[in-house]
Amino acid sequence: MRGQNFKFRGESIGECAATLRYTNSFLAILNPEIHRPGEKGVAPGVGIDFKKLRLWITNGFGNLNPQAVARCIGRKTGEIMEDYIFDRPPTTRVNGSVDLKRGSDEDDLHFEVQGGSFHWKNFNFQQLSGNIDWIGRTMVLTNMQGIFHGGRTEGHAHFAFPRKKGAEFSFKLTAVEVDFHSLMSDLSSKSNRLEGMINGELTIVSGNTALPNSWMGYGNVHLREGLIWDIPVFGLFSPILNAVAPGIGNSRAKQGIAQFLVTNSVISTTDLDIQATGMRMHFNGTVDFEKRIDSRVEAELLRDIPGIGVIISKILWPVTKIFEYRVTGTLSDPKAEPLYIVPKILLLPLAPFKVLKDIMTQDPKPVPPRTP
Repeated sequence: MRGQNFKFRGESIGECAATLRYTNSFLAILNPEIHRPGEKGVAPGVGIDFKKLRLWITNGFGNLNPQAVARCIGRKTGEIMEDYIFDRPPTTRVNGSVDLKRGSDEDDLHFEVQGGSFHWKNFNFQQLSGNIDWIGRTMVLTNMQGIFHGGRTEGHAHFAFPRKKGAEFSFKLTAVEVDFHSLMSDLSSKSNRLEGMINGELTIVSGNTALPNSWMGYGNVHLREGLIWDIPVFGLFSPILNAVAPGIGNSRAKQGIAQFLVTNSVISTTDLDIQATGMRMHFNGTVDFEKRIDSRVEAELLRDIPGIGVIISKILWPVTKIFEYRVTGTLSDPKAEPLYIVPKILLLPLAPFKVLKDIMTQDPKPVPPRTP
C-alpha cells in the first residue's frame, strides 16, 4: 500500500508505504515508511490492536520532528514537549507502545536520540544526545550528553506529569569547561565583557514547575581565569578597591570557588571565594530566583602574595574591615552598606597605597623656563 497527503491526529504526512495484514481486529503494518519534507521514518513492523486500542512499534528509526511525534502520541504530550526544540530533527530510534484510548495515558515508549543544536528556554546546546523513557505520565532522561557553550555536559533527569497543573522533577547536571561569556550572553540580553571557563555541578532533588519556590538541591561551581567585574554585584566594589590600589578592582580572577545549597528556590553559600591579583573577596549570603540578594562581602588586599601575603593581610586588617559590606537589592541593582566605621588612626596602613595612587594619577608639573 502507498498513500500520499494524509493526517494522523492533525499531523500531516506527505507519503507513506507499507504492507498491511489484518486478522482478528489486529492490523500488522510491515516495513512502513513515512516521509515528510526533509524527514523520514522506517520500522520493520508496527502493530495496532483495535480491541485494546494500542499501537506497538518495533525498532523504529528516522529523523521525524519530535514535536510532531509527540502530538501524534497525544495532545498533552505535545504540550509538554513544545519547549524542547531541535533546530533539525534528531536521529532517533524508538521501541514501545502508544495508548490510543481517548483520555488515557498508558504509553510505554523508549527513545535513543542523537541530535545537533537544541534549545530549552534560554539554554542552548550545540549538540545533545541521550535516552528518553516515556512511561505513563513520567519521562526519564538517562545518559544525557551534550556540547554546551564550547564545554561538555552530562546528566540525568526525572519528570512526573500529574493530572493537576505542574510537573514534578529532579535532575543532576555536570558541566566542564563552559565559556562564561557565551553562557551569560544567552542568559542576559545585555552585552557583556565577561571572560573565563566554568566547571560545576547542580543537583536538584525535588521541584515543581507550577511552584516557583519548590526547588531543593545543592551544587558547586568553579570559575578559572575570569573577568567578572561586569556583573554589578561584583563590580560594585571596583571603584572602592581602585581608589586604594589602581587597577586592583578590575584584575582578572585567577579562580572563583563556591559550594551552595538550594532551599525553597533560595541559593545560599558560606564559602564563595574569588581570588584575583592583589586581593581576595569572600561572599556569604543568599540569592533567590527573583535575583534578590542578601550577602556579606569582605575583601582582603594582597592576601595571596606568595610567602608574605598572610603577614601583609594581618597588617592591613583595618583596611579589610573597610571592605566589609552588607549587599542587598538585586543582582542587577545591588546596594552596599559598610558594616564598620573605622577610626582614622587605623587607616594609616592605607598611606602607601594613597601615595602610590597619587603618584600614578597626578598630572605632570610643567617645567619652568630656563633663564637666559
